[in-house]
Parts: sequence; C-alpha cells; structure tokens
Amino acid sequence: NLCLAAAGAHRTGAAGEYIAQLMGATARELAALAARPDLATVAGRADVNAALWGLLEAMRGATRAVLSRTQRALYELTAPLMQPLLTIMHAFRAHTGCVALVLKLAAEVVEGHVSYLKPGEVDGVLRWVLALVATYASDNSWSARLAAARSLQEEARAEAARDLRALLRLLGHVTQRDIGADGGGEGGGGAGTPMRSTAVATVANTARAASSPRAGAAPGAGLQEAAAVDTAAVVLAGLNLLLPLMSQDLLAFPKLPRLYFSLLAYVLENYPEQVAGLPPPHFASLMTSLQWGMSEAAADSVVVHSALEGLAGLARHQH
Repeated sequence: NLCLAAAGAHRTGAAGEYIAQLMGATARELAALAARPDLATVAGRADVNAALWGLLEAMRGATRAVLSRTQRALYELTAPLMQPLLTIMHAFRAHTGCVALVLKLAAEVVEGHVSYLKPGEVDGVLRWVLALVATYASDNSWSARLAAARSLQEEARAEAARDLRALLRLLGHVTQRDIGADGGGEGGGGAGTPMRSTAVATVANTARAASSPRAGAAPGAGLQEAAAVDTAAVVLAGLNLLLPLMSQDLLAFPKLPRLYFSLLAYVLENYPEQVAGLPPPHFASLMTSLQWGMSEAAADSVVVHSALEGLAGLARHQH
C-alpha cells in the first residue's frame, strides 16, 4: 500500500502532501462522476462501471493505510467524498457490485477514522452512516431480483445478505467511538455524552422520512438537518431501517443473523434506556427479533447466546 509510505514522513505536513499527490486525482474523479448530470444514464455503461470499481478499490486501499501519522491527511481526502458516495450508491443501485463496494468502503472509512475524530467530525460521520442506511433501505436494490427467475433467486438472496452484513458492520463500527471513549457502559450516548431517549425517536423518524426523499433532493439530504445525532440514535435508527429487509430467507445465511444479534446484544446492554424510550412500533420490532433469536427457528447457538445477552442487558436496566 503506497499510502503507508506517508507514515515515514518526518517533516510536518509531508504526509498530507504525499497522500494528496498520490490519491488526489482518484478523489477528484469520484467527485466528478457523482456530479455528472447524466449519472443515472451512464450508470448502465460497462466502461463507467469498470472505472468506478477501480476508483472505489483505490480508495479502499488508501483507507487501509490509516495510522496516527496518516489519519488526518486521509480523512481530509475522504470527508469531501461522503455525499458523492451517497449519490453514486443511489445512481448505481441496480448494480449490486458497485453498491457492495461503496458499503465496504464506508465501513472501512468508519472503522479507520472514528476513533481519531473530533466531536464535530463524529457528528458528520454519524449523519453519513445513517444516510447510507436510509438510502439503501429506500432503494431496496435487491427486492426486485428476488422475484426473478428461480435460477437467479439464490444469487439475489446471497447478494442481499452480503449487503445487509456490510450495513450491520458499518453500524457496528460506529460503536467503536463509545468503546474507545469510556469502554461502553450502560446508558452511553456516544462521544462520551448522555442522550435523552426521545432523541432516538426523533432521529428514527427523520431517517424514515429521508429514506423517501423529495424529487430532485440529494440522497439522505433530510438527515443533514437532524437535531440530535449520536451513536445510540444512529445505531437504533439504522436497525429500524434494516429490520424490514431481513426476511426469513435471508436469515438462513448464518453470518447475517450472527452479526445482527451480536450488534443487538451490544445495543441492549449499552443503551437500555434509549431502547426503552423507542416508539412502540420500533421497540416491538426489536423485541420480536429478540424473541426469534431465542426460538427454535434460530437454530444457532451463537445467535441464541447473543439474544440472551441482550435480554440480560435489558433485565439489568429494569432491576
């Protein structure tokens, strides 16, 4: 990874200059692609798809070079691409490989940077994460293919499960900020600050509205005005958006329920007050999924164990 060479720079600012020279053209090409007025039309072209794959893979490679000496320069390269990546994911929603690469890049960006960021930057990343989840839920890019010919159904289900795992990992990486700040802990609200339980409902409702944007609006645009955004609100709102997409067929892929219930257990153990303050339909959905995880339908000891851990977290909060 050529970006790792920047970690050896001794002069102040040298790492940023090196990374800007190495990756600046890639970032500019991605931004220019997202800004194309004919993006929806050219998204179907094979050459544009191939070029996008190369750009996204290059950005993934750069993101893996996040170290203490390179983080600031890489974040300044990546931050301006957050909205363009949302636009690209929406425009290429019919092309599952491109959507998967955007989600993988997003997860690696959050995993690599979230522990280094200032509070104001964390707020921007949290909004971006929720906008990604809301945009994916709105596009629902795999649902039409699930109704296709029988020979294609299994491949479509596998792609859907892959995308949902990437989104769950993205939400999981958001919680690293809590773990790094104070080791998690009951009632944590993200970035070391407590959060009113009503904030979760506010962000969940805003995310739901943003998942169906007004005509001509940028994907996830409504989330930029959300009043209260923090770790618990984003993770809970994200789960609320993703739960309806997790059909029984998709839960048959073992990695998906294991990842979901691992994240749910963390949420129930660390944010019990916020969970208790959810709107009744949202709370009922989480509890129904928890019940499924402890039932015979789960048929997976790892899933059952995670579900029981989550239930224990709620029980400790009540008593």
